[in-house]
Amino acid sequence: METKYTTEEKLDILAKRLFEKLAKDVVSLEVSKLFYLTDYFLIGTVESSTQMKAIIDYLRMDGKETGIQYKHVEGLESLKWALVDFGDIVVHLFLSAERELYDLEGLWFQADKKEFKDEN
Repeated sequence: METKYTTEEKLDILAKRLFEKLAKDVVSLEVSKLFYLTDYFLIGTVESSTQMKAIIDYLRMDGKETGIQYKHVEGLESLKWALVDFGDIVVHLFLSAERELYDLEGLWFQADKKEFKDEN
């Protein structure tokens, strides 16, 4: 059973979780007016495939505690880019080179962008 959070509260919680596992350059793009499948992309950069796998596992397991349940995970084969789909939020994790290559921020330049700061 999913705990009742607003989408913005979930976004803040998920961003905090990314920072807890040392993701960098965490930003959100509000794509709700541009894309019908989700409201936000939450994007972070990781240093290694090991770190990416650890963050994915953490987000999946943390859902049992927070009630923020994921629906689907993609990218576990290569671990250069992966996503964790929470329905209204899709978390994208990239190695640096892949983040530059896919350039979601450039592709979705019309979306409202928010930069998150690590509060630790």
